[in-house]
Amino acid sequence: MERKPAPAAGFFLWGLCAGSILVSFGCPLSALPRESLCWFYNLTHVPCPGCGLTRAFICISHGQWAAAWEWNPFGYIWYGLALYGTIRPLVSRRVPSVLKPFDKIVVSKPFFPVLVGLMFLVWVLKLGTFVY
Repeated sequence: MERKPAPAAGFFLWGLCAGSILVSFGCPLSALPRESLCWFYNLTHVPCPGCGLTRAFICISHGQWAAAWEWNPFGYIWYGLALYGTIRPLVSRRVPSVLKPFDKIVVSKPFFPVLVGLMFLVWVLKLGTFVY
């Protein structure tokens, strides 16, 4: 028997996805502080695998594709997941067949571990070119 998530958890996840997309449209890149927002970077002065995701989100929302890639190439994947999380409840009631292929990928057990593993792999490769 498949276990369904609680409605409150689903609403929270939808709010998180929709909120991040809305904020990224409403906030220009110049509104962010010049200092890093990352606690790991502020503590170690070494960028973490997620460094630049906030700025990448904002750049994607404002059509600055190259800048988004430079901040963090995984921003595109996380942005796509946020879009998917935002539209899924709206589309699933009207056209559920459209989402089935995406649901299978996102719900599969290896999806998020592989995504995070790739982020760490790229991070390790970038550390070789990082200037302290």
